[in-house]
Amino acid sequence: MARVARHLGLALSFGCLAGVDADHHGGCTAGRLFISGMDEAVLHVYDLDDGMVAEVARDLPAAKPAMRLYATHSDAARVVAVWRGDAASNYSGVTQFYRSGITLDDHGDHSDIVKEAPRKYDFELETTSPTHITSSSGYIAIFNDGYWQAGGGSAVVGSSASFVREAELGDGSVTGSVSETRVPIAGGAHHGVAWAMAEDAFLVSLPVASRANFTDGASALPDGFEVRNAAGDLLHDLNDPASPPCLGMHGAALVGQTVAFGCASRGLYQVTYDAAANAAQRLSQVHTAYPDPDSTVPGYRSGAVEGSEAANLFVGTLYDAATSRAPLSERPPSYLFSTQPRAAAASTKQLLETSGSCGWAIDRAARSGGDGAYVAVLNPNGTITVGHFAGDGSAGGARLFELGIGALECSDYSLVEGVGHIFVLDRAASKLHILDPEKAYNGEEGAFATHALPFRPSGAALSLPSSAACLRSESSPTTPTSVAVGGGASRWAVLLVVARLWALRV
Repeated sequence: MARVARHLGLALSFGCLAGVDADHHGGCTAGRLFISGMDEAVLHVYDLDDGMVAEVARDLPAAKPAMRLYATHSDAARVVAVWRGDAASNYSGVTQFYRSGITLDDHGDHSDIVKEAPRKYDFELETTSPTHITSSSGYIAIFNDGYWQAGGGSAVVGSSASFVREAELGDGSVTGSVSETRVPIAGGAHHGVAWAMAEDAFLVSLPVASRANFTDGASALPDGFEVRNAAGDLLHDLNDPASPPCLGMHGAALVGQTVAFGCASRGLYQVTYDAAANAAQRLSQVHTAYPDPDSTVPGYRSGAVEGSEAANLFVGTLYDAATSRAPLSERPPSYLFSTQPRAAAASTKQLLETSGSCGWAIDRAARSGGDGAYVAVLNPNGTITVGHFAGDGSAGGARLFELGIGALECSDYSLVEGVGHIFVLDRAASKLHILDPEKAYNGEEGAFATHALPFRPSGAALSLPSSAACLRSESSPTTPTSVAVGGGASRWAVLLVVARLWALRV
């Protein structure tokens, strides 16, 4: 029955796997793309293997329309959906958890990829303004911003961090067997972040002092950190009010044992935690000085950071904070830059200009020889800038790729990181665009495909077990040819299914 279901899904391109037995096959996988709808409280799931975009679920329940999605980078590859709440709900938000249906069956000398129906876990969290999601050290971390207002009041809810052990979610639908480690945060609600640095070491951000005093105009962005265990004991204090380590922190990413934070000054703030070292030497920190593209513009900072585990690189934005809201013609150039973990500084050789972009994403694919990382930047004129950072962080130039859609409104589009691909959600035309950045950068054929969607997409996340991802040196899935997702099957496709079912009847 499993083999029958597999062929049924491929023949129609949109086969629904719900209720069928598991499908076992070897090799690597391109994973499954979860997409939330703008107008409906469901998630759609698409299988990306075999050069296809095959819908395997179209009605996974979600708390609300337009859920923000995040996928863990572990072999479990869970998907997390977040609704932050709104004024009508007193900012009471919901975090939900999903399994992709892709698991690894370990046979010692190799692992088979097992595919089943994706599903939502029964376990979910209700917290105040859940916002920033991370995954590390076997945990999914949800930073709950809380609710803040000048002058304080009974409506105020402090920030907290929720840590969920990913393994406890299991392989099926879970009820009541998952625990949450909640770390309260003193000092006032703020727009922060949390990471599990080790089994019982949880790093959380801390607000600026004026936030605790409910001072009107106090910045919501944090400037310090601390590490606590599940019992609430302070393990490491990284909060110096006289010299905050990361003023205006926004953007964070993990590579190996190091987390990098985007700061308003002093460069990227990097914190490394070595759980195997003795207590006094477990934590180290360094400020990686930003590259200086223009000495006449002193206000360059980073506000978004991504990490490539495969390339051992951090990639971050670099822009002039003082003019970030000014018309594009009045701003100095903006950039992406790259640096290695624990580096003392980044140079101008590690800059890629991205002025006026509508967003960017990184390709997390591992490549033979450790060939760095590719990035894609969406431009308002309807082009994509594809750039490459080498393994040492140096920028290797960029190429423009035409989307063929003309000028666009940035709010109608978003880029989503992938592994071997980068995804562009087109809300204006209800389409999914798939870019192979390596092919686009090298000017090869088959670098881009467009797929019509039967709904308006909101957010997306790629669920892909990290050790089962295809290397570019392997026979990785090719970029799919353009198809209309959600369309009806022709009678010839139905006949093909019948023929395959007959051939597999025994």
